[in-house]
Amino acid sequence: MQLILEETLGHFEKLDIIQKLIVKLITNEYFAWTCLVLIVSQNNWKRPINFLLILHWLLRSIGDMFLNSFGLFEKENKIFPFSNKGSLYSFGVASIFWYSGEIIGDWYFLIRSKVLVRNKKKLRWVFYICLGYNLVKIAQIFIFLSFVPFPKGYSDTDPIQESYVTLNIGKHTFRKWVDVALQQIFSLAYDISVIIVLKNNVFNKMKNLNINENKENTFLIKFKQISEYRIYMSILVTIIGAPFIFGFCLEILYLVNQEYPIEDFERIKKLQVYSSEVNVEGIRVCILTFNYMFMYIDQILLRFFVEDNKPQKKISNSYTYNKNSSHNYNMVYHKFLNYDELEKQNLNNFSVSK
Repeated sequence: MQLILEETLGHFEKLDIIQKLIVKLITNEYFAWTCLVLIVSQNNWKRPINFLLILHWLLRSIGDMFLNSFGLFEKENKIFPFSNKGSLYSFGVASIFWYSGEIIGDWYFLIRSKVLVRNKKKLRWVFYICLGYNLVKIAQIFIFLSFVPFPKGYSDTDPIQESYVTLNIGKHTFRKWVDVALQQIFSLAYDISVIIVLKNNVFNKMKNLNINENKENTFLIKFKQISEYRIYMSILVTIIGAPFIFGFCLEILYLVNQEYPIEDFERIKKLQVYSSEVNVEGIRVCILTFNYMFMYIDQILLRFFVEDNKPQKKISNSYTYNKNSSHNYNMVYHKFLNYDELEKQNLNNFSVSK
C-alpha cells in the first residue's frame, strides 16, 4: 500500500513539473514585455527588431523549461546535481538556449548602431567587441556541456569519492564564474564602444545642426536621451555588480587551489557551500535582466515618440506637407535613414554651424 502511495505521489509530482514547464513560456519575465512591444507595434510588427525581441524571449523561455525539467531525472546520488544525466540534459541543454538568447539580445545594440551609422569602419570596434562577447558566451555553453560531476563507479558510501566530487564541482564553478567575469568585462566594453560611436557620429552631429525645439525635432532629442540613459544605466549596474562577481571568483580560486588532505572533510565542506553560488547568482541574474529588459522598454518608448511626432498634413487653400519632418523618426524607427543621408537631404533646410 505504501509503495503504491509513493508511486502515485511521484506520478503527480512529475505532472506538476511538466505543467510548470509548459507555463514557463508565459511566466518568463520577458513575456509581458514582448506582448507589449507587439501591441504598440501592431501596425508595423514585422520589423526585424521585433523578431529579435521575440527570439530572445523564446530562447530564454525554452532554457528555463529545460532547467525546470531537472526534477524529472532520477536522483542517483545525494550530492547536487544528483546525476550526470540530470546535469547534462537540464543545465547543459538549458545553457544552449539561455546563452543563445543572450547572444541574440546582445545584437540589439549593434543593430541599433548600424541603423544610424552606415559606415562599417566606424562600427568595426563595436562589431569586434560584440563578437568577442558572443564567443565568451559560447565558451560558457561548452563549460556546461562538458561538465561531468560524478565519475564512473561513484559511490555515496565512500567519503573519499565524495570529496573528489566536491573538488570537481568546485573547479567547474570556478571555470564558470571566470567566464561570467569575462562577460562583465566585455559587456562594459561593449556599452562604452556603442556610446562612443553614437556620440561621435550621431549625437555630436545633432549639435552642428540648428535643430529647434519643435515637435518634429523633439524625437531626435528624446531618442538621444533614452539611448544615453539606457547605456549609462547599463554601465552603472554592471560596475556595481562587478565587485561581487570578481570577489566570488577570487574566493573560489583560493579554495580550489588549497592543498586539501582528501580526508579533511571540514574544509572540503566549505568549498561545497561556496560552490552553491546562490547569492552571487542572484546578482548576475539581476544585471542581465536589467540590461535585456531595457531593450523592450527602449522599443516601446521609441514607438510612443514616433506617434507623438508623426507629421501632420495641413489642408487649406494651399496644401503643405514637410517631408523632412518625417526623417527624424523614420531614420530610427521605419525607413532606417542614417544621419549622413539626413544631412544631405536637409542641406537647404538647415544651416550648418561650423
